[in-house]
Amino acid sequence: MTEQETFQNYATCNRTTLHAPSGSAAREFLATLRNRPPVDRAFLSSEVFRKAVHEGRKGLEFKVRLTSYRSLPLSCIEGIELSIDGQAVNPSDIRLTVDNHSYKLDELRHCSNIWWFILDFASLFVAWESALAAGEHDIEGTLITVEPYITSGRFSFFNTSRKRLCLETEL
Repeated sequence: MTEQETFQNYATCNRTTLHAPSGSAAREFLATLRNRPPVDRAFLSSEVFRKAVHEGRKGLEFKVRLTSYRSLPLSCIEGIELSIDGQAVNPSDIRLTVDNHSYKLDELRHCSNIWWFILDFASLFVAWESALAAGEHDIEGTLITVEPYITSGRFSFFNTSRKRLCLETEL
């Protein structure tokens, strides 16, 4: 890829207008791009999770990302599975919040006009009444999607991430 193509690709991916530098400024810019850590595209964010209250219920809140290669309407999310320290979470106890609107998992199939953009985090609220100590916990999450752009048939994609995440101490 030429330097000009690299600048154009960066500008496109970051939704910016970019005027390509030249000479030493160009070499510095390219070195910066090469030395950046890769973007974590896993379903579960590596950030801490926290205790939360949603619609009067106590629980836990996680930051999550869309794992698709393109933005998707919420109707393309077939399911979300989550376990905390090996204990499976009932899907009816999960709420997905996208763009400040919260949805039960069984409501998603009707949300064809609401989009989750690939650069945006969403939050996942899990009703959780049991005590959970602050500190690290093993979290496993699976996002199940259908990609409408694949025309050779209907396929479900299972995107699982396993992380050891830290629970914040305060509500």
